[in-house]
Amino acid sequence: MLVLAARSRSRSLQPAPEMRVLAVFARACDLATPDGAVVALVSPDIGDGPLNIVVAGLETALEGVQPGMTAAWQGDRLRVGPLTVSLAEAAPWDPRPDWTYLRLRRRRIHEHLALLRGLVPD
Repeated sequence: MLVLAARSRSRSLQPAPEMRVLAVFARACDLATPDGAVVALVSPDIGDGPLNIVVAGLETALEGVQPGMTAAWQGDRLRVGPLTVSLAEAAPWDPRPDWTYLRLRRRRIHEHLALLRGLVPD
């Protein structure tokens, strides 16, 4: 059994005791809960996202994972077929904007709005 450590995980993800592997890609694996929620295991180059658990070394570990395999979130571990992902050290990722940063740059953002409007079709 291969054990990898997650670097980060979306704060919005809820543990699900039962899941199935929905799809496997070169740098990601999508899991589905019985109620249709999706959890994505992704490599660091894909990065954080609202459904993501970022795992270094995932690309090689996915070779043994197939669609339809069972997956389960058990405490601070996520088991996916032959792969186990430790979530104990995963930094929480929150998709909220950094409002302080944006407020400090309000004038600059406002100056670029005309350019953005020109790039977006009506």
